Amino acid sequence: MLQEDSYKTAVHQPNFFPWMGYFLKIALCDAFIFLDDVQLTWRGYTRRTKIRKAGQPDQQQWLTLPIAGSDRLSVINNIEIKVYDGWQENLLEKLTNSYHLSPYYDEGMGLAQEVIYCPETNLAKYNLFGVQKVMERLGIKGQLELSSSTPVSGTGSRRIAQLMKNYESKMYLSGGGGNKYHDLDDFNKESIIVTEMPDILQLSVIAENKIIQKSASILEWIFMIGLEGTRHQIDEYVKNIRLK
Repeated sequence: MLQEDSYKTAVHQPNFFPWMGYFLKIALCDAFIFLDDVQLTWRGYTRRTKIRKAGQPDQQQWLTLPIAGSDRLSVINNIEIKVYDGWQENLLEKLTNSYHLSPYYDEGMGLAQEVIYCPETNLAKYNLFGVQKVMERLGIKGQLELSSSTPVSGTGSRRIAQLMKNYESKMYLSGGGGNKYHDLDDFNKESIIVTEMPDILQLSVIAENKIIQKSASILEWIFMIGLEGTRHQIDEYVKNIRLK
């Protein structure tokens, strides 16, 4: 069960078809802030996501948005997707090759097509559209905000603490192992509790039958167990875990 006495907030870069843990975090929070005005992490998940390799369900590959190498050091909300003829079709073909035999192929491809064919080319807005579409299909409710709309001072943990203060939040929800990257003094000064999410290995579909790679895109969940099955996993996780 969740403690209801603290306004819970999380902060994360706007990622491309994020993994399940990203959406669990949104479902657990009162407010989720997209950190859209920071430098792109080139080897991160803002411009790419993990899907299974065609014919090798125990192996993974990247599904990557076309971003110019010259944008490697750019701020996320200043980056434009490098549009060329057929780039969306290339992404969809890669998904088809990987998941055409999956039980819920039509559901997964329907969502993938709607997001990938989004006409927006700004990276932050494109990914935000995708996250919102997934939330809509999975029935996830949540208040979404942009860090660029909330100017605060400082960097790193100090900046996150200031964002929490702006939303009058007393609990910052960190990903598993995230505390080792934070300076807890920055949060303590604002009387903000930092708590880590329980591991998503508690999800029964991972713990019991291993049909989904833990780090895979949310799309893999939808391809393999469908929208209803994925929605059920999220509901069960939120209902049964306890945040300290």
